[in-house]
Amino acid sequence: MLVEVLVSIVAIFLGFRFVKVDGGVKSVTDVPLINHEQCQLLSQFGSLEDLIADEATGLVYFSAGTREGRLEYFPGLAPKKTTNTTHRVFHDQVYLFDPVAETAVSLEIQGDSVGDFVSHGISLVTGEVDNHLFFVNHKRTGSVVSVFKHTKGTTVLEHLHDFKHSAIHSPNSVAAVSPTEVYISNDHWSKNHLLRMMEVLLGPLGTTNIVHCKLDPSSLESTCTSVVNKLAFANGLEYIAGTNEVISAESNRGRVTRYPVLPGGKLDVENSHSLYFNVVLDNVRRVPGTNDFVVATFPDLDQLFPALRNPASYKGTVSARALYVRESDGYSQERVIYNDDGHLLSFVTGYLYAESAGKLLGGSVLYEGLLVCKVDPKVIGDE
Repeated sequence: MLVEVLVSIVAIFLGFRFVKVDGGVKSVTDVPLINHEQCQLLSQFGSLEDLIADEATGLVYFSAGTREGRLEYFPGLAPKKTTNTTHRVFHDQVYLFDPVAETAVSLEIQGDSVGDFVSHGISLVTGEVDNHLFFVNHKRTGSVVSVFKHTKGTTVLEHLHDFKHSAIHSPNSVAAVSPTEVYISNDHWSKNHLLRMMEVLLGPLGTTNIVHCKLDPSSLESTCTSVVNKLAFANGLEYIAGTNEVISAESNRGRVTRYPVLPGGKLDVENSHSLYFNVVLDNVRRVPGTNDFVVATFPDLDQLFPALRNPASYKGTVSARALYVRESDGYSQERVIYNDDGHLLSFVTGYLYAESAGKLLGGSVLYEGLLVCKVDPKVIGDE
C-alpha cells in the first residue's frame, strides 16, 4: 500500500511534465465552452470507446457495454483489484446508428464462437454488399481482434475469425487494411495496476508499440511483427487508404504521427510527420469522405490522473475536447470543434464527425451515453 501511494505521488507530480509541448493547443482554462449548447446525450446507449462510419451510407457503427461491467472487468483500465468474473457474461452490444434521424438498430452476433465480447477500439473495411468490422476484444482468455461480417440491410453480425498472437498483449486500437491485415496499438507493457502507474514515470521514454498483423485465410493463424517501437502510450490508430498512411495518436507525448506504409506493411518512420499538441490524446478518427481527422483529447490533467488511478471512486468529471485537423492546412494546425467541462459526458475517448449530417458524435469508455452535437461548418473552416 505504501509503495502504491509513493508511486502515485511521484506519478502525479511528473505527470504534468510528461506531455511534450511543441506549440500545441491552449490549456483548458484558455478555451471557452464550444458547441456545448448544441449537444445532447442519448442515454439509452452504454459506455462506448469509439465509433466509425460507413461512408457509402453515412451510418455509424459502435459497440457499447455498461459502466458497471467496465469497472468490473476491462484490462485497459488495469483495476487495482481483480474481481472474480466467472459468474458474469461479458457481451457488449453492437449498434448501427443513423446520425441524421438519430435512431439506431441493434446488431446481433450470430452463434457463440466469439465467446467474450468486451470491445475497445473499432475499425471497418467496407464493401458494396458486406462490411467487415474489427473490434479489439478483451476476452478473459486473452485480448484479440475479433472480425465480423455485416451484410448491409440485415441486423446480423457473423463472427469470422480473431487475430490472436503474443505480440497483441495490451491492444487499444485497430486499423484495418483488409479482412486479413491490420495494425494494432499496444498501449501498455503491463496489465498490473502498480506497474502501469510506474509506466507513467517511464512514459516519455516510450514503452509501447504498433504491430502489423496478417492472417492466413486457410489456417486462420496470425503473424504479427512490431513496426513502430518506443511509443509513449500508443493509443488511437487509423488507416487512410487515400494516402496509404497509418495515423497514430500517442497519449503521453501528445502527438499525432502520420506514417507512410511501405511494401510488406512496414511503416516508414524516417519519413513520418508529427503534429504535437499540449494535451493528452486518445482516439483519432478520419472524417468520412476526406483525409481530415478528429482527435479526442483530455486538456485537464488534474482531472485525468485521479480518474485513471481509481475510476470507480472518482466523483468528479473529466473535461473533453475534440480537435479537427485538415489536409488542406497541411495537417499543420488544429481547430477546436468541441470543448466541454465534462458535465454532459465525462472522459470522452472517441469522436466521429459525420459531415453529411453536420454532427459530431462522441463516446466514453467509462461513462454511458452517446454524445450528439450539431456543428456549424464555420467552426471547422468550411465557409
